[in-house]
Amino acid sequence: IYIFPVLINITDSDLASHAQFDGDDIVFTDYNGNRLHHEIEFYDGRIGRLVAWVNVTTLSGDEDTKIYMYYGNANCGNQENPKGVWDSNYVMVQHLPHNWIPYPSQGVSIFNGRYASIFKDHDTGLYHMYYHSGSNINHATSVDGINWVDDTANNPVLSPTSGVETAVGVPFAWKENDTWYMLFRGFYVVEGEATGLATSSDGINWSKCPDNPVLDGTPGEWDAGGAEIWGTIKVNDTYYTYYEVYYQGNRQIGIATSDDLVNWTKDPNNPIMNGLGPYDNGVGRFCPDVFKYGDYYYLLVPHYMNGTNWARLELYRDSSPTFYPDEREYLGPVKPCSHTGFDSHDQDTPCVLTDDIHRDSYNDADGMLWTYHSGESGATIEGLLISPSIPQALK
Repeated sequence: IYIFPVLINITDSDLASHAQFDGDDIVFTDYNGNRLHHEIEFYDGRIGRLVAWVNVTTLSGDEDTKIYMYYGNANCGNQENPKGVWDSNYVMVQHLPHNWIPYPSQGVSIFNGRYASIFKDHDTGLYHMYYHSGSNINHATSVDGINWVDDTANNPVLSPTSGVETAVGVPFAWKENDTWYMLFRGFYVVEGEATGLATSSDGINWSKCPDNPVLDGTPGEWDAGGAEIWGTIKVNDTYYTYYEVYYQGNRQIGIATSDDLVNWTKDPNNPIMNGLGPYDNGVGRFCPDVFKYGDYYYLLVPHYMNGTNWARLELYRDSSPTFYPDEREYLGPVKPCSHTGFDSHDQDTPCVLTDDIHRDSYNDADGMLWTYHSGESGATIEGLLISPSIPQALK
């Protein structure tokens, strides 16, 4: 057999000890030292787990075909060549996601909260979670980002203001310099469902912006029904936030930008995502999170697959944070519903752990991709996905 992609699936502690953490230095050759093209589907540098496809130029049917794997070059770049693995006879090659690993296991949650945003305070070393609780917003802390302690002494940290809001929730919070910020969903007596802003000097005592709501629906437009934000990123001096609303029977996503978090400008190309298209059997996409790795922005989007049921997480990539339909790339689903457990019905409000609001560095997750998400199977609570290799997760 000639030009045949062979699957290599091994776990080797020597790889963990000597190869680069993301496997970029791994190289394959044939018996004569000729280099073979390969694609890494999954690599976990912590334990040396490797799933790779190697294009073996000649595969004997009569005797063992020997190939060799080399690694241990700490200074080289990525040695993969996926296009060299799959020739023109392969119309499409799709690998099921290996690298978005539920922690501690599939269908098991880490905290009894929902619709949560998480970040680490570098001044204290504590991780903070702000989550939706009834008509209020609550707070929890952790020393490792995994084991959480509810802040019962201070909860709720944000409640509706009588005569102004009937409920607050779905908080997206972060710390920037010495100020803590929170964008949240409010049900306003006058404006209806809209986005509010609150700030704090300690993460416990919050003050709402007197101009709230800072982002709401526009009568007569696609977002007349409201503006519920989720993922937010700061690009240079501009904040981008992604908000959703029901429109024409399904949940759709738009973008707004601001220099001060108070005055927002809606993108004229809104909505950028809806529930209409060849992959849609449900009623929309909603509550996305945004982050950046290398030269690209990524959008992690919950997507209903059957009515308002069975929402999965999908990944998109773009060189711009706008994710316009004709410019973005769809990378595929990364987290379906579990067969059993807390997230067997829906996935919601993904939140990638990054070092700051620029959402482009991952030291707080030890260089890995940690993605918190709410899951639902009767009750909605919080789970965690850990991707040991960011490049592999974002293929």
